[in-house]
Amino acid sequence: MSSNQESGIHFELASVENAEMIADLMHLVQNASVNKDFYVVSSPSRVKWKLETNSFAYLAKDGDRTVGFYIFEMPGLDRNENLGYDINLPDEELKRVLCMDSVAVLPEYRGQGLQRKMAGMISSWPRLTLEIPRALGIFFLPDMTLCS
Repeated sequence: MSSNQESGIHFELASVENAEMIADLMHLVQNASVNKDFYVVSSPSRVKWKLETNSFAYLAKDGDRTVGFYIFEMPGLDRNENLGYDINLPDEELKRVLCMDSVAVLPEYRGQGLQRKMAGMISSWPRLTLEIPRALGIFFLPDMTLCS
């Protein structure tokens, strides 16, 4: 990866209209993986549903080309989705959990810290302000708790 490509990377908040492109990127990353079962792919309709209901995503872009994404889920009190139940968080904190749902970066763009940069962007999301960087695999936020 040249430094020109790295300097051309910018980040933006995804919209529902990006759902199909995110699902396509999931397939590209899975197909490039040695162990195809390691990376779970969502359908465009599932990604769209998430972006419409309980999730938001950041895109890493090189010009107009999307080269990565990071989806964060706000599961609320859904026992099937909220990882806070796994560590016995109290109900008040369960309402504030924010979990990593899915993340991918095209192979030719790896090694630039794009996943880390997108994860760090949650503190600049308008509804969130980072309070404590990380404790026991959970990021604590005033209005949300982030499971990693």
